[in-house]
Amino acid sequence: MTEKIFSMPVRVNDFVANTVHLKNEDLGIYWRLLLFAWENKAQLTRDMEEVYEICKAYDRETQKKVDKILIKFFSYNEISNCFEQKAQVEEWLRVSKNHFVKSENGKLGGRPKANGKLNESKDKALILTPILNKNKYSDEFEKVWKELTVRVGSKKKAFVSYNKLNEDDKTRVVENYNFLLSTVNDPKFYPHFSSWLNGDRIDEDIQLGEQQIRSLNDLGKDHKYNGFIDGKHQFIYDMGFAKDLVCYDKKGKKI
Repeated sequence: MTEKIFSMPVRVNDFVANTVHLKNEDLGIYWRLLLFAWENKAQLTRDMEEVYEICKAYDRETQKKVDKILIKFFSYNEISNCFEQKAQVEEWLRVSKNHFVKSENGKLGGRPKANGKLNESKDKALILTPILNKNKYSDEFEKVWKELTVRVGSKKKAFVSYNKLNEDDKTRVVENYNFLLSTVNDPKFYPHFSSWLNGDRIDEDIQLGEQQIRSLNDLGKDHKYNGFIDGKHQFIYDMGFAKDLVCYDKKGKKI
């Protein structure tokens, strides 16, 4: 049977007073963290990758905002190995205790047990269970993760997907994924690393356009684009006194 999650009470005046200075995005981050903590007996996982996933923080700028909210509103409990907010922990204990007593009294027709077992069970219900970090990433994957230009999406999901690859594909993921990111102009369209792996896109044939070739190689107006001819991008470089043909492959490397 799934354990019941108690409704989280909110003292509106206190919440508004404590968060009135927050911007909308920061308030949303704080609210998400509170809700996820409540579902885990007022304990928030210490695994920062999971915390960032909760807040959909896929870029470093958003992750910094999450870090600030954690520092301001939560504290680290070494015993439970979790982030906690004291007021929320106390509230969870109070709500849990009231719910348990009402439930047991209801089973006994409103009368408490005479043999003391109620108190024993109640104490067990109020014990906060530590949430341990179960993610153990291999050194090989840690190296791959670190070398990605942008680390988009869940690290845990990416680790599972990476382990399904053959050895040849593993040697090409960093270069190919980083190249894909370089072809995307808007960061919001970056694919999650795990989704990219699951979609079998390692061998995707991606060709840069003229503007991307220009941007990568800092080409100015003195380079006139001649087209993609014979499998390569051709530019006519006008030096004033002479003209030269300059070519680049589909990934923007000079040939």
